[in-house]
Amino acid sequence: MKTSIIIWTYNQLYYLQQCIASIRLYTASSTVEIIVIDDHSTDGTNEWLGKQPDILRICNEEPKGYPAGCNQGLQLASGDNLLLLDNDVVVTQGWLDNLLHCLYSNEQIGAVAPVTNNSAYYQSVAVTYQNLQEMQAFARNYNRPNSQLWEERIKLVGCCMLIKRAAVEAAGEFDENMEPGYLAEEDYSFRIRFCGYKLLFCRDTFIHHAGAEHFTNRPGGHYELLNQNLEKFGAKWGFNLTYSTWIRQDITGMMENPKTQAITVLEIGCACGATLLKIKSDYPQAKLYGIELNEQAALSAKLFADVIAADIEKTTLPYEEEYFDYVILADILEHLTDPWKALENIRPHLKAGGQILASIPNVMHFSVLRNLLQGNWTYEEAGILDKTHLRFFTLNEIKKLFTSTGYHVGSYRPNVIYESPGDQEFIRNLATISGNSLLQEQCRAYQYIIKARRPVGACPTFSAQRILDDRKICFVICEGDAANFRQCLSHIEGLEIPSGYEVEVMNVTNCVSMASAYNRAISQSNAKYKVYLHPDVSIIHKTLIQDMITIFANPKIGMLGVVGCSQLPANGIWWEAANKYGKVYDSHSGAMGLVAFQEIEQPYQEVQCVDGLLMITQYDFPWQQEIFAGWHFYDLAQCLECIHAGYSVVIPRQQQPWCIHNCGVVNVSNGYEDDRKSFVAAYL
Repeated sequence: MKTSIIIWTYNQLYYLQQCIASIRLYTASSTVEIIVIDDHSTDGTNEWLGKQPDILRICNEEPKGYPAGCNQGLQLASGDNLLLLDNDVVVTQGWLDNLLHCLYSNEQIGAVAPVTNNSAYYQSVAVTYQNLQEMQAFARNYNRPNSQLWEERIKLVGCCMLIKRAAVEAAGEFDENMEPGYLAEEDYSFRIRFCGYKLLFCRDTFIHHAGAEHFTNRPGGHYELLNQNLEKFGAKWGFNLTYSTWIRQDITGMMENPKTQAITVLEIGCACGATLLKIKSDYPQAKLYGIELNEQAALSAKLFADVIAADIEKTTLPYEEEYFDYVILADILEHLTDPWKALENIRPHLKAGGQILASIPNVMHFSVLRNLLQGNWTYEEAGILDKTHLRFFTLNEIKKLFTSTGYHVGSYRPNVIYESPGDQEFIRNLATISGNSLLQEQCRAYQYIIKARRPVGACPTFSAQRILDDRKICFVICEGDAANFRQCLSHIEGLEIPSGYEVEVMNVTNCVSMASAYNRAISQSNAKYKVYLHPDVSIIHKTLIQDMITIFANPKIGMLGVVGCSQLPANGIWWEAANKYGKVYDSHSGAMGLVAFQEIEQPYQEVQCVDGLLMITQYDFPWQQEIFAGWHFYDLAQCLECIHAGYSVVIPRQQQPWCIHNCGVVNVSNGYEDDRKSFVAAYL
């Protein structure tokens, strides 16, 4: 298999020589052909190319621009794959092998691109190297094939794009109307996708990109030429490229469900679907839906999601009630005539505990207030006073918007923009004059990211008259993916079951929180003993059931676990406590190893709390689903509920750990801090 590497260049011989040298060093010559299109350089590029026997060259007598140059290269190329490479790129060890591995991993993949140090559209990573030698050392460590690091995108940009010949033949040549070259790859990306191919971004492959200015042989500066091509793109495709391809990582970062869940997501105003596709990458089993006013943008999102082109205020939502885990409203509500009515219409389609994730501009931003104090309220093409905005909100009004329409505002985060020293002085002076201690914070927020839940409902009550089977043990697993569940189940099936006892296993799916899932298990199982465990836990202590029954012979003991602490610190984080007990094999640090705390001398140690990786009870208490509508601190709350009811929580003595907890590096970004604050407020 041969790859044709096509490099368009104008002047910048120094960069071109570095690029060619790196290709020769890190790419087997028998697998590639190098084609350089010199677009009428005047710095000796043509003469140098003439001395390179391994390079096919085209030297234009007049500048043709980047798209036309790419077409010249594509016409000359004989490879099975076509690779468009900027002249200021330095390639690295394993770069092409990694990209080809991804490109041919699926016949639907049409083009791929690597990570670099200098790129737009979320294709760059932070680096610390100071020179190319250090860069190559960085890349050798970085370039390790890993399909888990591939991410489908709606477009690929910039310096390196590897395309299958079949995809090029389907999409045709580059659009030479996009000269001198800005957004040519973006245009080609959409054409490849509309031919039925996928685009993948390879986070397992790194190359260096100097980021030099390329189109210096054209009149007009960078931004002028870019804006001209943005207008060309919009006229051709019918939507604004910048707005319609924005990946709202500030929104997706608020999603807190386990990545293995088959969550259901509706994005209202999904544009071309960039954010939905990011969610699909994070949640491979997610079911994606969208509503988009712009019919042309909706066509892009329809390639992978169930999308309708409609006006949210004029459409009856065609979805089941209590269906969605998330509804996303990113910069939408301020455009609506009646955002209150829209939120009311959405609420029945959210599951109990389902969430609205919204971004809303803050009209209290210092830039608006400063202009207002000068008598100005001037509408703009974009920004807080966008001409298309119909409604304006402060933080307090945002909270009222959601609470008045039947939601509970779980948390909010400000997005901020650059502040000059003069801006900061204005904010301080305004806060001093107002006497409002919160004013500085609220004036700095350009917009707010809001998480609002449909109330989950009151905690269920379980009658004391319920007849429970004291010879039955129910193992409760919440939202285990297929692989984890099979592993967990195989170890449960390997446990020794005392004579006369019965075991059942319940995998509770379609959950909005751990607490609500466990309440469902209580309502559906008549087992006296319930073993609540994470799906990534494997029980390796064969006699767990008998040992559990022995401990629960003491009716004052209500719960046991394998790790925990005797006294929670004020911040509610149990592993920061002074006295911790128990042991477990655990991979939270990134590598599996023994985590062992203080040894327990007696058969068991009474504690204040145990970790939720494994919790075993002999009495049923409602899990606090009203307070903990997510995935954290529900376990510590349940321990304290047990103690408040007059029972003890204990950790047994373990000669060897009873469990393996293959959790990987702990993710404390998915609602952890919100749940921690709720726990501290309610219990500490």
